[in-house]
Formats: sequence, structure tokens, C-alpha cells
Amino acid sequence: MSGEAFFSVKHNDQQEFEVVTGHVVTRDLGTRFNIEAYAKDSVITVALVDGAIEVNSPVTRHLQLKPLQKLTYHMDENRQEVNSFNVAELTGWKDQLLMFHNKPLPVVLEKISRYYGKPIVFSDSSLNSIVLTTQFKQKSLNQVLEVLSYAVGVRFIDKGDSILAVKDNSMKKRNQY
Repeated sequence: MSGEAFFSVKHNDQQEFEVVTGHVVTRDLGTRFNIEAYAKDSVITVALVDGAIEVNSPVTRHLQLKPLQKLTYHMDENRQEVNSFNVAELTGWKDQLLMFHNKPLPVVLEKISRYYGKPIVFSDSSLNSIVLTTQFKQKSLNQVLEVLSYAVGVRFIDKGDSILAVKDNSMKKRNQY
């Protein structure tokens, strides 16, 4: 699998269900879980909402996650970590909810880009320092970008096949008066 998917699986002892994402294999034990494993990313995330799953990676075998635990495997460093997570923030996309808690703007823009299927690009490194906590429920891409533009002082320019994000210096000037 490449991309992000949410699985709701009724366990069947006669028929095994596994999801293979690069170096990580997730085996269902009767559960609901989310996997994020995009081909261009060096990170694979497996998050258990409820039920039980077993995860096998190059780092560990037969790791059983508990509900509300996520495994994050970093391919570049061949390491992994297990943490808790916010269900709505991680799986809200399937219910048309995009939720971000203390996320850097590049992470937010990447998630929005993937969700709406339109690349958002920027080259101004000063945008990397912007951190957001926000959510969008059933909003169009234009509505989301309009809110972000106002909130963080970034202008979004539609280039047809992509969107360019640039620092909006007029916001700075308006705030000085």
C-alpha cells in the first residue's frame, strides 16, 4: 500500500488480513486502524483506534499495539517509536475533518495538498517557523486557503496544476499601523 487508508476489519481466523507498506507489515487481529505510508515519505505510521493489531518492522517483530497507540517507523534511521495519538487529528480526514495541533506550516500544507489532490509549493524558508493549531470541517480547498491566508499571512497563488504559497508582506504593513 502507498498513501493513507483507514481499515475497519472483522477478524476471521480462517482468512488472515495483512497490509504491507514498504518495510512494515500490519496484521489484523479484529480492529480499526489507520496507516499512512506515502511512497515519497521516509516515515510509515500505523495507528490503532480500537481492537488489536500486530506490527512487524525491521526493528521489531510481533509488536502488538494497544488502542490509541501509533507506531512511527523512520526508514532513513531504521528506528521506530510508539506514542499515543488524537483519533480525530489522525483519522478525521475520512470524515472530512482536517485537524492540526501545534503542527508546522509545511506539515499542514502537505496534508492539505494530499487531501485535496493539488500540490502546494513554497520556497520561503521563513514559512517553516509558523506553527498552527486549527481544524477544517467539510471545507473546500479555497475556503481552507482563505482562512490560512488571513491567519498566518501567506498568500496562495493558483498556478493551475499547483498552488504557490508566498509570504504576504502586506499583512506586516497592515499590522504596523
